[in-house]
Amino acid sequence: MFFRFLHIRAGDVPESVRIALASATTDEERADLWRQQRHEQPNLFFHETYHFWQGARLPYLHWYAMLAYFDATRLFVQLALEGDPLKMDGIKVPAFDRLATRYYAWGNGNDSFFLSSDEPPDNAVDAMGLSEIDLLENACSLAEFQVSVPNPLDPRVFSRWSKRHPSYVEAIKYVGRFLRDEALAMRCFLSLVYAAFHTSQPVRAFHLLLRAFETLKDKPDMALLADSPEPGHWDGLFESLLDALDYEAEPDASIDLLDHRFFRLNLTTWVNGGFQAGGETMGHPLLSIIARAWLAEAEKDPDLARMLTFPAYVNQKTRAHVIRDFDPPITVTRFHGRPERIMIYGDPKSVALPREAVLDFITMYSVVRRATNAFNDPAHRTCWHNDCPHFANNYCNSYLVIPDHYSSCGFPKRVARLVETWRRKKGGK
Repeated sequence: MFFRFLHIRAGDVPESVRIALASATTDEERADLWRQQRHEQPNLFFHETYHFWQGARLPYLHWYAMLAYFDATRLFVQLALEGDPLKMDGIKVPAFDRLATRYYAWGNGNDSFFLSSDEPPDNAVDAMGLSEIDLLENACSLAEFQVSVPNPLDPRVFSRWSKRHPSYVEAIKYVGRFLRDEALAMRCFLSLVYAAFHTSQPVRAFHLLLRAFETLKDKPDMALLADSPEPGHWDGLFESLLDALDYEAEPDASIDLLDHRFFRLNLTTWVNGGFQAGGETMGHPLLSIIARAWLAEAEKDPDLARMLTFPAYVNQKTRAHVIRDFDPPITVTRFHGRPERIMIYGDPKSVALPREAVLDFITMYSVVRRATNAFNDPAHRTCWHNDCPHFANNYCNSYLVIPDHYSSCGFPKRVARLVETWRRKKGGK
């Protein structure tokens, strides 16, 4: 839901920060310690920030996030009307599984191409299974690499770097094998993923665009592109290939996450659109304000538009501006070890909800996340009070306010109040 959650292992916290954490009492002191930790782990912070930027700049992800936000709220209401949400488990919501659903692409040696959620047959050629999350994570790892080294497009440097840092590389390697050129894959991969997420089926678009590019890459015009210095015209090339794909519906055809038609998605539509609430048009509470500002500025500054596809080639002034002004509005950092601490950092002006509404939503989201096991890493917890009666079931997995002792935790009371409120609004008991 584009809260940035960071888990800092005990061994990654400098002793000076750990000592100061134990005694920090003011927001200013905590913010300074957070900035010190960011300096210690620039790769981690960039990686998770890039994910937020993907939500702000990729139409599919913005579309998905906005619809999933409202679907999660509706599901909590349904759970509240049916019983005790803290006892609900194993609920299947197909729409929530879209990002993690793996699709397999393969050929048969006769120029035919197949894409299915079923595993490929034994005689499949060049088979590869990818999910939308796989594409997002591979893009994130490659972008992280590019801003970390002086040779951002060298496959050998990337191979060594990815062995030393937690990385996602399988999709990048697949493109290198398919194009028979690892260096070319590294140059075009981010633009390829960026274009694919301008459709309602990013994995399908990814394979279609890759195959369209492969048929063109040895032509004279492509040689000129390949010989041009970076940042080249890869974004424009894949946009033109995107225009040439066969679609099954008009652009921006649906607000149904279970609509599996293939259509274009336009960033402007979803960033500036939303749902009617209280007479106002409301988008995503964490993404839309920043996404709208970025969209407006990118029309005047080409470097801003390239931040996702060629981050290493964006000038330092623009990159600093993006990191400073388009940072996630809420970052939740849990420092593991002793003392255990949770720190919330961000800019409230970029959040489209007041504080209590944010806490209400993250409470509902935590419950839905656990009840459906969607978006859920079982190891993800913001709380460390393992003697709490709610700890084992972990419905509070993303709750933001962690007290010194679980007996004063507001999570159970907030859930009860939300259940009562929704039952009253819906005429339930």
